[in-house]
Amino acid sequence: MTPTDALTFYADYNEASRAPTVIELGCANPAAPCGLPNDFASDPNLEQVVARTVEAGLRGKSTRSTMGVEVRMCFHTVTAMTSNLSPSPRNQGYFKNVGNTRRRGLDLSLGGKAGGLTWHLTYSFVDATFQSTFAVNASSNSTADAAGDILVRPGDRIPLISRHTGRTGARSTR
Repeated sequence: MTPTDALTFYADYNEASRAPTVIELGCANPAAPCGLPNDFASDPNLEQVVARTVEAGLRGKSTRSTMGVEVRMCFHTVTAMTSNLSPSPRNQGYFKNVGNTRRRGLDLSLGGKAGGLTWHLTYSFVDATFQSTFAVNASSNSTADAAGDILVRPGDRIPLISRHTGRTGARSTR
């Protein structure tokens, strides 16, 4: 929808899927965990990973200057049947389906031109959480229980996904 030449609203739905990778298939048997590299001998039952994303936002540009802004609001991705590496003793492990995850957040972008310079500033907020309950064996982790497991519950944050990310860039157009 374009209410003016300088402002555009948009909405999008997309769906993506992937089959388990060779390494996930080759290391998915809890009875025979493998070290890396391995021989990829077994053929276990891992479900396909499917991600569904809905997003909406607006894009605008100033008609009086060379500045633009983009707000991607309400992006929401649910990934069904995420595959996770479960460690086992002796530096080995196996992949297994662990249920759903969710990523939702906001992207803001501002950019423009000044003389012979094009620039941009971008900020992203991502709330990435597990949506299923499962246990991860992590006997060397100080938060593990007596059996060496960490119980993951719906709403627990996914590690290594930054909540706040900022980017900036500039380049000469001359």
